[in-house]
Amino acid sequence: MRRGAFFAMFVLVAGAVAQADDMPEERHFETDGTYEVDDAHFHWQFDGGGGIGWAEGEDADAGGGGQGEGEGVDPDEPDEPDGPIEGGWTCGQLSAGSGGAFPGFGTLQAQWDQVCSSDWELAFGDRGFVMDPVPIDGSATVTRQIFVPAAGGDFARWADRIENAAAEDSTVRITYSGAIGWGNFFEQSARIVDSSSGDDEIGTDDDWAVFDPDDDAEGVPATAVVWQSEDAPVRATRIDYEWELEITFGEVPVPAGGRASLLLFAVQANTRAEAASLAAELAELGGAAADELDDDMDSLANFSPTEPGAPRVRWNGPFTVAEGGEVVVSATAEDLEGEEMTIDWDLDDDGSFDDLSGALSAPVSAADRDGPSSVRLGLRVADESGHVTERHATVTVRNVEPVIVSAPATTARTGEAYSYPIVATDYAGDVLAYEVDEGPSGLTVGEDGVVSWTPAADGLGPDVPVTIVVRDDDGGVTEQSWTISLAGAPHVQPGGPYTVDEGREVLLAPVVSDPEGSAVTLRWDLDGDGAYDDAAGLTATWSAAGIDGPAEGFRVGVEVTDGEFEVRTAIPVRVRNAAPEFLSTAPSAAVVEREWVYEMQIVDPGGDEFTVEIDEDEAPTGMVLEGHTLRWTPGAVDLETGTVELTITARDEDGGRGQQDLSVTVRENAAPPTPAIKFPDGIQPVRVDRPTAILENVDDPDGDPVEYHLQIDWNTCFCSPDLQESGAIAEGDLVTQWTPPLALPVAEHTTYYVRRWASDGLSESERLDSLFEYAPPDPDDPPPSEETDRAGCACSAVGVSTRPAGGPSGSGSLAALLGLALVARRHR
Repeated sequence: MRRGAFFAMFVLVAGAVAQADDMPEERHFETDGTYEVDDAHFHWQFDGGGGIGWAEGEDADAGGGGQGEGEGVDPDEPDEPDGPIEGGWTCGQLSAGSGGAFPGFGTLQAQWDQVCSSDWELAFGDRGFVMDPVPIDGSATVTRQIFVPAAGGDFARWADRIENAAAEDSTVRITYSGAIGWGNFFEQSARIVDSSSGDDEIGTDDDWAVFDPDDDAEGVPATAVVWQSEDAPVRATRIDYEWELEITFGEVPVPAGGRASLLLFAVQANTRAEAASLAAELAELGGAAADELDDDMDSLANFSPTEPGAPRVRWNGPFTVAEGGEVVVSATAEDLEGEEMTIDWDLDDDGSFDDLSGALSAPVSAADRDGPSSVRLGLRVADESGHVTERHATVTVRNVEPVIVSAPATTARTGEAYSYPIVATDYAGDVLAYEVDEGPSGLTVGEDGVVSWTPAADGLGPDVPVTIVVRDDDGGVTEQSWTISLAGAPHVQPGGPYTVDEGREVLLAPVVSDPEGSAVTLRWDLDGDGAYDDAAGLTATWSAAGIDGPAEGFRVGVEVTDGEFEVRTAIPVRVRNAAPEFLSTAPSAAVVEREWVYEMQIVDPGGDEFTVEIDEDEAPTGMVLEGHTLRWTPGAVDLETGTVELTITARDEDGGRGQQDLSVTVRENAAPPTPAIKFPDGIQPVRVDRPTAILENVDDPDGDPVEYHLQIDWNTCFCSPDLQESGAIAEGDLVTQWTPPLALPVAEHTTYYVRRWASDGLSESERLDSLFEYAPPDPDDPPPSEETDRAGCACSAVGVSTRPAGGPSGSGSLAALLGLALVARRHR
């Protein structure tokens, strides 16, 4: 190879790596791995996005924590954030990963103070961001650099650069902390399942750890944290993990005028093995671990970079292959000095790089692998100066589900055996298990994969769906679905469950057909006595009379025959409670100072007892419910309201609720009109001393009952000793009449005045006056008949009211009465 910068890359045969769908301006990034739970890329959200971070104490705006220089701070009680910081603030910590991973991880405390910055900018090709330097401990600053690779691993990396502007060397105490993951955010924190030392406990001798919740915490990925490499010059002095992980480097040396850089990695993976594999690679700064680190490689404190001058090697993974298949793995190698490189592979994981040479890609076969498993391989790249870089990768071997190669029989007949032997293969020869996922009653599948069924005359069909599931012992699952066309017995689709209100009826109408087209007959058992003798025909009516709903469990039997087969099935029916029903309608108007009454008529279809109630918040003042009667006398305040609206509820003992909405308009009472007088009419003289007055009935505007009043006197003041008053007279059927109880003093006075008016109990009509003249009877007139009253009319024939009674009926002819003169005037 020629000298100069050497750069070689081979793309994985399976295709190009998908670009991450990230929103860097919101500090949200995605890596190229796919999180199997939601079939999306692993995502990494820092500080909640949108410029929201955390700070603490009064001095947070100075860039550090609330304790300034750290004086007087208890080392065992580091500061906690006081609350959210909005705007451009960020502390550079993760607020969320996929499935609830890392809900607040990556917090950095330098000299006891949390490091947060008021500003940041995107960097690394929009694959991360860099915070503004934060002053700590006098002349020192910390710059947080966050990087998430687009490819090469599902991890996030913090590179925290500490710079010392002082003339003397210094040391800085650094603590990383945060939560690893909660199952669905609220479950117990993830537990340690692996570490660099191979156990489930971690200490300062460990370089990384894998965390995972209990197996039942679905949706939470396996995670890992990498905090140092094995031969790093600075190692952690304290590791603590209870509900969150704390990693402390007690003394990080920073030379005068120089810098020291610390790295921290967070990993997400679908399995613990994948998380451990990537963690081990990152601890060696393999893969993409050292990308975008050129300015900090020489000052790394807690990691050992590749030997100076050695080639830089990066895997183009992750790599996955199906059991029995083959995949080509590849890597990228670069020698910054431009020297030629020697490439050797260890493909059998025996520690010897003697299986393939000269290429940055290699085929990996899983022909003899039973997935799920893995294949570990190694790559060694050396330059002409003898610098060597070794990297390892793990290829995940994926289990392949069984394959069904047989086709099922798709017809069957009632009473005849149906059989279908399933033929399924599995590459690794796994033991297969069979089960019925969907199928008719009596259909089974044996351990040998033979499906068996003898159809009964139960009405099933015409198409019977079947699904059989085949599983291998590695969790691979496949299924086969088909439909069996069933001949023989009639097909009956009973329908239901039918629902009917208590006390009501329901029409039952099953769907019936015969596969051979034969005529079918139906007989019904409606009373549940087992005898199909209650009805015949394609439909039947079932009654819920006498049943108190809600009630279930009723099954109406139907028998279907086609002359060869007899099918009996049951149709489910449930009876539901029916709410009480209002049969009456409330009066829509109410009059001020008059009692408004609504007598309700309510029935319950099931005969349940029920109660009636009104909403007291809706009801006007004074409204009273007495049993099923609502009473109310509106006042002036109600007149101002105008319309009263409320709901009446009738509730039965089974919870049924019927309601009626009322709208009642309140208005003032309207007086009835003044009745017209029919007799004495003032045209003809009256010839009896106790004449019967006759008034026309009137209609009250409010529909109120009307009472009538009359006065007769010879004095216009209606105040003489001879004044006669009717009092309240109830309305007659067609007209209303009254006869004075005493004879008029006709010997002394011949002119008399009549005053009349009507009343509805609250208001009176105008009082109108009229007059008539008395004249002695004409001796030439015939005597009155018994059917004729004093007014000369057959009052009994028209049914007029004469209450209160005032003595015997008068006499005289109607013709004579019509001759009297009537003078009407308004009484003021």
